[in-house]
Amino acid sequence: PGLIAKIIATDSTQVAETTRFFRALDFFDDGLKKGMLTNLAFGEHSFDAEKSSYVVMESVSRLSKEDLTPEQVQKLASLVENSRGSNLFIGMVDRFSSEQHYGDLLKIASSSVDRQQAADAMGVLMEKKQLGQVHSAIMKADEAERAIICDSLVNCGKRSADFVLGGIAKNKTVDSQLRTYAIQRLGEVRSGAGDMIWWIDQKEKLDPIIMPAIQAALHRAKWADVKKRANELFPMAASKDNRPLPSIADLVKKKGDVVNGKKVFAGVGTCAKCHIVNGQGIEVGPDQSEIGSKLTKPAMYESILFPSAGISHNYENWMVLKTDGTIITGIMLGETESEIQLKDEKGIKHVISMDDVDEKKKQRLSLMPADLHKEMTEQELVDLVEYLMTLKKPE
Repeated sequence: PGLIAKIIATDSTQVAETTRFFRALDFFDDGLKKGMLTNLAFGEHSFDAEKSSYVVMESVSRLSKEDLTPEQVQKLASLVENSRGSNLFIGMVDRFSSEQHYGDLLKIASSSVDRQQAADAMGVLMEKKQLGQVHSAIMKADEAERAIICDSLVNCGKRSADFVLGGIAKNKTVDSQLRTYAIQRLGEVRSGAGDMIWWIDQKEKLDPIIMPAIQAALHRAKWADVKKRANELFPMAASKDNRPLPSIADLVKKKGDVVNGKKVFAGVGTCAKCHIVNGQGIEVGPDQSEIGSKLTKPAMYESILFPSAGISHNYENWMVLKTDGTIITGIMLGETESEIQLKDEKGIKHVISMDDVDEKKKQRLSLMPADLHKEMTEQELVDLVEYLMTLKKPE
């Protein structure tokens, strides 16, 4: 290792060549190379600025705090600052537990365009037990930033990342849409899907509002044992031809007829009773004229088979109990100090005076029925999805 360190320290050894020699040092026992690395990091050298920065960072990243003197630790703080913005920064913070830089790691994990870098930063935060900080960031983030943070959690490969998503999913004080989103992301991780199965097998008292999302996440899973357990726990209801539906993964592989799918949308599928496509239909739920550009095919099946697993914002189902005992349910169109406006499942608008409202409550389930596929054969369902996937932009 002494000879390799001497080659690295030679002025004629270029930065590009230096990399392979540092890799060679990695094969030696720590006791043999610590002194060499310390000298490379903190010794006097006549390197140019680029090589000096590189050699110092590579050397320090192979040392631990215990290897350094108090003076070297002080110098290390400035070295960590100098590495900010580079891939070495994450490793430096990890190795030297620079707590004041955990916030910087969170910024990388929540805004980085480099998914690998974001995952690495999140992995360090999980190792350093910064679950609370990450949880708080998700709660405060807007939709775009939240997606990046959760993407980092899913990709970091740390078990504790599942606990962050699972904690949000099971917290009844958190907005239901965020809880549903956390479950969707949790289902992308093998151990996370296993957690959800464990919750059910242990007969935990799960909030009914998250059950549709759990069912959808487990049925969507890519692992054979998880899908098998999902079918045992939540068997798919039979279609109109009395055949049990295959898994979403198997449905996605099937080819449908677009022309027949359009007929299903307007006919037996009853979709046009609540959705508009290119100006045709009744507007209760979201306009579907661009749905093919918004959802993947697996997500399309999920939205039909498990509509309560992901209710679109502003399309939540509300129940209003009037003072005369009448109950009106529907989509909230607006609310003022004097009245509430709802649109029911038939597209009828109801204006209810606040003087007549005894109670109003957001419902746990979607206005869209969860068993629409019972009205269709398996092939009609496949045709319907094939048609919906063609709806890319309004005509």
